[in-house]
Amino acid sequence: MMDCGDVDLKALDAEARTALRGGNVDRGLELFERLWQVAWERRSEEDARFYLQAECRSLAEYFLTHGRPSDARVWVERYHQVLGTDRPMSPQSAIYDIALAYESGDLEEAYERAKGIYDMYGPDAFNGKSWSKKYGDWFLDFSGYGSLHVQIPAADLGSDSELPDELPDEPYDQIVVLWDRIEELFDEKSYAKVIPLAIEGLNLLPQPLSHWELATQLYILLGESCYREGYLREAERAVREAFKCPGGLENQMAWCVLGMALKDQEGREAQALDALMSAYMIDGADIFEGLGFDSGLDLLRNKGLI
Repeated sequence: MMDCGDVDLKALDAEARTALRGGNVDRGLELFERLWQVAWERRSEEDARFYLQAECRSLAEYFLTHGRPSDARVWVERYHQVLGTDRPMSPQSAIYDIALAYESGDLEEAYERAKGIYDMYGPDAFNGKSWSKKYGDWFLDFSGYGSLHVQIPAADLGSDSELPDELPDEPYDQIVVLWDRIEELFDEKSYAKVIPLAIEGLNLLPQPLSHWELATQLYILLGESCYREGYLREAERAVREAFKCPGGLENQMAWCVLGMALKDQEGREAQALDALMSAYMIDGADIFEGLGFDSGLDLLRNKGLI
């Protein structure tokens, strides 16, 4: 049986890190596992707790940056085990949960965790190590807290001359999973949660997005979600990108969302009327009533257009 009290934690930590940095991953992980066992036995000591926390953070970051979130999860959970459940969550510890959710593809969970920390600590919540900056930037890009708000992907970047008619299996399968979740969230009227998922779906499609009919639907869902969350210009941008995609200009819902987004912007009533009338001419009043956009119909009636 190993005498944990005789182990030099500093030397063991240095040896493990040297092995990992040198590319001997298996040896590094073996040494880190030994360090965990020894330090955990001595966790009442301040030095042992220091190495436990440092080890968990280092390995969580290593696995997250190397595309191995399932391995990272072990060390994130151990990190919280070291900190204890009675300790208030800090940005320094929460970032590992945010990163783990993001890298595992659970963007909804990542967003909720990031929002909770931002609400408590403000913009400084994501200041720190450079590896974590991307998660803060990602959160701010599509949340109302960021100066840029929702970042709408462009539809017409690049040439589609070499793109196949059908999506490859990998992005298609990923998007199907996202789509199912988006539909659930729409039914729940959780539009803020739809926004990052729709953007993620668009970013999974090969460029140019204007090649894909699926992009049309994602842009329109994104546009409606932005409108319902009060991002009027972003809603307009999303619909105008949808118009570049297959069937976008013939889509009644797209014109309806565009009209509503324009109607609620100061000085853009004439453009709103054109868009709302385009929606009405495609298939009448049903879409307005179905979406609860009766005020759009009222505007057309008040102007004597219908």
